[in-house]
Amino acid sequence: MQFSFSRFINLFKLQLAANRRLYLLGMAALAGMLLAFMLFFLITDRELNFKTQQAVYLVGLVLSSAVFTTTVFKQYAERSQRAQALMLPVSALEKMVLAVVLTLVVYPLVYTIICIACLKVINYLDIYWLGNPNALYMLNDEYTPGLLVIYFYLQSFVLLGAIWFRKQTFVKSAVMICLIIIGMQAFSSFLGRKIIGRTQPANVEAVSQKLGATKIRHFMYDGATPYVNTLLMANTEIEGKVDWEYYKVELPQPAFSIMLVVLIAVPFFLWFITLLKLREQQL
Repeated sequence: MQFSFSRFINLFKLQLAANRRLYLLGMAALAGMLLAFMLFFLITDRELNFKTQQAVYLVGLVLSSAVFTTTVFKQYAERSQRAQALMLPVSALEKMVLAVVLTLVVYPLVYTIICIACLKVINYLDIYWLGNPNALYMLNDEYTPGLLVIYFYLQSFVLLGAIWFRKQTFVKSAVMICLIIIGMQAFSSFLGRKIIGRTQPANVEAVSQKLGATKIRHFMYDGATPYVNTLLMANTEIEGKVDWEYYKVELPQPAFSIMLVVLIAVPFFLWFITLLKLREQQL
């Protein structure tokens, strides 16, 4: 697999030139939809608080980027453009790098600029029209980095679906992602229940003191986040009233490091499969 930077630049310019009108219309439609959603929250809630701004930004980023990513390889699904796309003197690796750059660099940057510009307009109205001194969301929340990592992870699945499915790409990719998420969560919960069973943690006395009880009635498995931690619930009865306390059981550091490496490797594995599919298309 060869990679030429000059060919990549020319391919990038060709992508922008061939889809210039579509991208400009998409940017205008995106700005209009974001403004409409923001005005809806502004009118119904009588304000656009920081958390709502964050939700609009992140939900909009995930949904709109998924739609955009499913169109990156659309020329392979259309017979009128398929032959022309396959005859381009570029390698599958160069096409793959272009898709990654568009979905993980260019689109998030363009979306962020448009969304923050819209937020600034609505936030101005919120402050000076409704008198609500809400802070402007500028990617400065502690949860933003983690959510952006989820976005990075999600794009690898959508990009694979974009080249794997030729028709109804968005719908099939969405179904595939939902099934994968449900499957991972179900497997993680099943494994957690089997491993933990009815065992009690080493700090059972500390949990009892925190609940203010002399004895914990039982511990109940409540859920799990794959590769990260397990959530348990301890409950007891105090003066006829049931009270409970949630706490996390974390993996030991060596096991957590191994699982983290596996988690990081998954997107790169999916990109590799996408690259093989691109090479198959050229063959």
